[in-house]
Amino acid sequence: MQQFTIRVALAPHSAKENAVSLFTLDFLGLGILASPLVLKIASLIPLGISIGLAEEYFPAWKKYFKWFAAVGYVAIALTSLGGMDLLKKIVVPLFHSVAGPVISLGPFFAKSAPKGFFSVGIGGLLIGMGGIVPGFAKKDNASPGQVLPTLPGFLSG
Repeated sequence: MQQFTIRVALAPHSAKENAVSLFTLDFLGLGILASPLVLKIASLIPLGISIGLAEEYFPAWKKYFKWFAAVGYVAIALTSLGGMDLLKKIVVPLFHSVAGPVISLGPFFAKSAPKGFFSVGIGGLLIGMGGIVPGFAKKDNASPGQVLPTLPGFLSG
């Protein structure tokens, strides 16, 4: 029973992630992305999905990955709430750069996954691309008004 529950929760992961993101953007507007709570909430999604993938399809390293994800979430929360901006610039990319590839590449390497499960990885890749767009915008000194309208397209794709 537990395997079925996990598999149902993981299979349409990109749809669930999209629904949460689009719901937030539709009802609260693009300005919500500036809230410090968004980082903590947004960190739960990729860390949670990657833990589920490790649990279901990569049992040899699930225990270590759970600890890694738990430490990552606590570190992200502490650096965000504590105003440790320099440390946050290290912690957030560190933990997201592990969770992202697990979501994007893991489905391609999951041997016991159902047919078509690779599409979860494709969805993760598209959502990951949408997640790094704001980072490139900051580097290029683009205004939020130029960049934020592109996010719903990535999230719904």
